Amino acid sequence: MCKVMQIEVSYDIAAQNGTTIRHQSYLTAHVLRSLNLSQHGFADNEVDLSLKNLPLVEQPSVKPTVERA
Repeated sequence: MCKVMQIEVSYDIAAQNGTTIRHQSYLTAHVLRSLNLSQHGFADNEVDLSLKNLPLVEQPSVKPTVERA
């Protein structure tokens, strides 16, 4: 077997009515291609992943496991 890049995408959102929306998906990246965001309607290719202006959310720490690395 060859090595692959695996990605876990999960979110936990509190809706305005108090309902919690949770989901997680596991993806395997086989081929990564470059992406020009401006060709898809964005102003430019700059992506700001900083957490500025977001409220701090306290979450319990998770111990690493072999299954989840």
